[in-house]
Amino acid sequence: MKKSDCGNDLIDVMLTKMMGAAMDFQTSLDKLSDSQVDELNGRDQKNHQEQLKAFDEAYNIDKCYLCGESLDQMRAAKPCIHWLLQRAKFKKKDFPKIYERYGYHNIAAFLRWCANRESPFRT
Repeated sequence: MKKSDCGNDLIDVMLTKMMGAAMDFQTSLDKLSDSQVDELNGRDQKNHQEQLKAFDEAYNIDKCYLCGESLDQMRAAKPCIHWLLQRAKFKKKDFPKIYERYGYHNIAAFLRWCANRESPFRT
């Protein structure tokens, strides 16, 4: 077996597990009543609004709402999404640390918020 085949096997196993987890999650969602769905949606919307407000307040003073550091600062021991703004000396090798800590959805939301603050109606 080639080394690349081992990597493909691992990817297949991971994808199978992820699909199983997604199906289990969907089954759980399907069991919720309409009022439970409305409650969860309301909580999610409230959380989103609170995070956006915190982001806006921090961004106005050039700070990161997640770590509290200035947007042009990087602490190697504390990877943060704001590093991706490249106001400090961000390197590609730092991305896995950020991704591991925050995941795709949080990174995408943060970058969208920044883009909308810097160039509204363009993004």
